[in-house]
Amino acid sequence: MGQAVRCVGILFDISDVYDELLYERLCQRLRKQAEEALRQANATLEIKVAERTTELAQSNFYLQASEARYRSVVSAMAEGIVLQDENGVIQTSNANAERILGLSLDQMMGRTYLDLRWRAIHEDGSPFLGEQHPAMLALRTGKPCNNVIMGVHKPDGNLTWISINSQPLFPTDGSVTYAVVTSFADITERKRAEEQVQLLQTLALAIGEAEDFNAALTSILQTICETKGWNYGEAWVPDGNAAVLHCSSAWYGDHGSSELAQFRTVSEKFTFGFGLGLPGRVWASKQLEWCEDVSQSETAFLRHEIALVCGIKAGLGIPLIANDQVLAVLVFFKFESWQDDSYLIQSITAIAAQLSSVLQRKRAEEALFQEKELAQVTLRNWRCSYYYRCSRSNPISQSHCRNTDGLESVRSTRIAHKRSFSDR
Repeated sequence: MGQAVRCVGILFDISDVYDELLYERLCQRLRKQAEEALRQANATLEIKVAERTTELAQSNFYLQASEARYRSVVSAMAEGIVLQDENGVIQTSNANAERILGLSLDQMMGRTYLDLRWRAIHEDGSPFLGEQHPAMLALRTGKPCNNVIMGVHKPDGNLTWISINSQPLFPTDGSVTYAVVTSFADITERKRAEEQVQLLQTLALAIGEAEDFNAALTSILQTICETKGWNYGEAWVPDGNAAVLHCSSAWYGDHGSSELAQFRTVSEKFTFGFGLGLPGRVWASKQLEWCEDVSQSETAFLRHEIALVCGIKAGLGIPLIANDQVLAVLVFFKFESWQDDSYLIQSITAIAAQLSSVLQRKRAEEALFQEKELAQVTLRNWRCSYYYRCSRSNPISQSHCRNTDGLESVRSTRIAHKRSFSDR
């Protein structure tokens, strides 16, 4: 046996425990570092999110403000604006587009210009086909189409003239057209003014070329009937004593010519006193008068029976006044009843005012010509009488009288006088 040794302590192997303690402390340190990094990251993220939120809010504000300005500009424009997609389908429009076309946005949404309900026409009155519309051309060609004139019938039947501009829209890469925006202005008043000026020029030329006052009235009746859509026109002229109106000139087209010829024959037998019948009332009032259906007005229209037989309904009487005197009363009729048309009334009233002065000049020229013709005849007769008295004592004077053809002189004067009027 060995010798006992005094025990001074106990030794343990704690390597594993120490490693675990170090590992735990390391994990705590890493966890704290990770938590701190995460906290800092969250703080940074919150700052960036706040900054981005502020930027987005500002961007949205500016975008909304820009859109509001755009909508305000589009709404304030007098022109109509329509946006269509790549297929030509209407997507949106402004209020003025609705007003000009007489359709609400709901009524236009989903339509294309190929829709036959538009009832569009060219300036010459021919149909304006949908594939010819500037918007469809711009989509098809990728090029703008400007200053195209089109007439559009509104749902209420009124015709509106518009001037159209269409601009194709492209994406940023400029590949293909994805939409088209069309603007159009209402030029109806301008168009009407142009037509009225042209009509006045036509009438003035016709009056100048007419042989006499009655022929001038016939030209007026024909031109107004053809341009304004009336079936029959007649002129009533005061007699020499201004006691009654008698039927002077008349004009009617081929449509319903047999009925209108019958109406003309019966009308020639009528005369109208001051304030009697439609012509007489217009004569007395010196004001235009409209009758929606003369065949139903037994007391107001004295020819209602023949009007009923011939199918005549709407009637319009217009005075031609110069120096406060009625030169003639023009009366127009249609085969259909028609409510008064404010534009037509204004247009014809303005035309009548212009024509009155031209007709008065025509009548004055006719009277002057008749006076000159009478003077020529009187002078010729005086000369012949003078030469006859002298012929008994001087045969040469008698020969001179025979060689002086007074009638041919008058005819030459008349021809020259007519040419001078035509030149005017």
